[in-house]
Amino acid sequence: MAYLNRIQIIGTTGHDAEIRVTQSGRKVAAMSVATSRKYAGDDGQTKELTQWHTVMCWGKLADIIENLHVRKGTQLYAEGEMCYRKYTGRDRTERTSAEINASSVQLLSPKRQEQGPSGTASPTSTQMPQYNPRSPAPTESAADEDDDLPF
Repeated sequence: MAYLNRIQIIGTTGHDAEIRVTQSGRKVAAMSVATSRKYAGDDGQTKELTQWHTVMCWGKLADIIENLHVRKGTQLYAEGEMCYRKYTGRDRTERTSAEINASSVQLLSPKRQEQGPSGTASPTSTQMPQYNPRSPAPTESAADEDDDLPF
């Protein structure tokens, strides 16, 4: 029997990408990504529902996220595997986390230069690189590490 665990989202980052190195030396980048949809409420008014997703990037993909300086407000496409894990929080409470273990990320926002001559950042038309390995999605999860993940 065949199985499929694949998720694709397009959304906006809610904070700068958080980069860490696990105790085993593996780099991990975590991003909180919002997706929204509009719908008509019972009163006929247009409403918007926003959902937040944690996207985890491991190894080389985390290096790329770090080098691109993914910041709050960046629109991106992420594809990967949906992972659920249990962990003990700092308050010693058992918790469950749902994360997207990314195998591919593409930035959709225009790349911004550090500072223009006027002292403000200005957009550039440079195409953002995409990382899409031919190997399957990473099977390592934050549960395999001793660090206090999630972020």
